[in-house]
Amino acid sequence: MCNAKDIYTAGWVLVVMSGLVSLAIQVYLGYFRLDDMVKHLARCRVIAIRMPLLGKDPLSRFFMLLCIGAMFAMPHLFLRNGGLNVKDYRKFPLGLKWLINLFQLAALAAAIAFLVLWWVSRHL
Repeated sequence: MCNAKDIYTAGWVLVVMSGLVSLAIQVYLGYFRLDDMVKHLARCRVIAIRMPLLGKDPLSRFFMLLCIGAMFAMPHLFLRNGGLNVKDYRKFPLGLKWLINLFQLAALAAAIAFLVLWWVSRHL
């Protein structure tokens, strides 16, 4: 039978695994697929503004990946204000969109599980 301690430990395993999955996907996208993403989004104003900041270092690649992730998390906002080009959004590869959404969901799951487990530990 599972007791509360086993469930609590499984929750922390979920936090660590979600964080590692998100980190692994971010490293893959940042170093192996970011140039493809920038090429597909060449007409977007958001990318054009941040392109001079993109280098080979992890921080600038992570920053660019977060900007692209935000554009796909809230496309209605970026399409409305002109930051995201409609043609670029429609022609963006579906597999890359899926990976971007996956790393964002894994990071969100890790953050929510972390906050829930922190709250539980404070009240037990």
